[in-house]
Amino acid sequence: MSIPNSELPTPKRSNKAIYIVFIVLLIGANIYLYLNNRSTNNNLETVSGEKEKLDSTYKQLNHDYQKALAEIEQFKGENAQLDSLVRVKSFALDERKKEIQQILMKTNLDKNDLARARQLIEELKHDKDRMVMQFDSLKQAYSILSVKYDTVSNHLSKTQKKVENLETENQNLASVAKVLHISGVSVKGEKDKGKGQEKETNSVRHLDYLRIAFLVEKNTVVSSGANTIYYRISSPQNKLLYNPNKGGGAMTSKEDGSEIRYTGKLDIDYNNQRTPISTKWMPDTKLEKGDYQIEFYNAGTSIGVAKFTLNNSLF
Repeated sequence: MSIPNSELPTPKRSNKAIYIVFIVLLIGANIYLYLNNRSTNNNLETVSGEKEKLDSTYKQLNHDYQKALAEIEQFKGENAQLDSLVRVKSFALDERKKEIQQILMKTNLDKNDLARARQLIEELKHDKDRMVMQFDSLKQAYSILSVKYDTVSNHLSKTQKKVENLETENQNLASVAKVLHISGVSVKGEKDKGKGQEKETNSVRHLDYLRIAFLVEKNTVVSSGANTIYYRISSPQNKLLYNPNKGGGAMTSKEDGSEIRYTGKLDIDYNNQRTPISTKWMPDTKLEKGDYQIEFYNAGTSIGVAKFTLNNSLF
């Protein structure tokens, strides 16, 4: 059966329609890809911007944290509680810092990563603030305790000094108690009239020697037995009357260990009772008139001082 030519399809028109449809689809695909790429770029720019903000926030927070930690580190070793706080908090904060760094180092960040990083940074900030607050409280308490410690330490030091002074005083008192004590000192000039007769005179024209008399007081602290009393006679010109050939010598001061010369000495047998002592000292040259001083020593310690006067009378 034959088909009329007017009813056969026209190839050119059909191909043209196909081309038009293809071009429309291609244009639509390009538009979609452009819009999708633009949206993706916008998202990437948004994510990148958020990342930069978070990275900047993290860097500033880390700087503040390191600064606070450096201040705290200065007090390490001074307080055990502060040391413990620094160790525990530093470990916890370092763990959060590591997680934040791992997130920010990702090449492809999504919104979940950004949200997690933001959350961790906020927690890190709060933890840092809490740590600084705790540290400030402990530092304040430590300062108060330090002031109290210094006060107690100063008080203790003063008390210790008083104790040392008292011990020194006790030692000095003990030293004083262990020496002989004298009273009733009398020094007078005498002239030897021969046959065991003596005449009292204070005239330097006539006296042959000085009679020195005193009482040794009772002292049960001093050991009984042999003991020695030294005496020093000074002239009106404050010159020591000293002659090693006339009983003069030297003793050691108990106070400073220096050498002290003496005019003469008395060896006595002490029985812890009040004992009268009398001796005579003969000068090697003529004495001059004026006021004299005599000082007594026992065991290197001064135990008494007295004055006496000699004149130049004719009788």
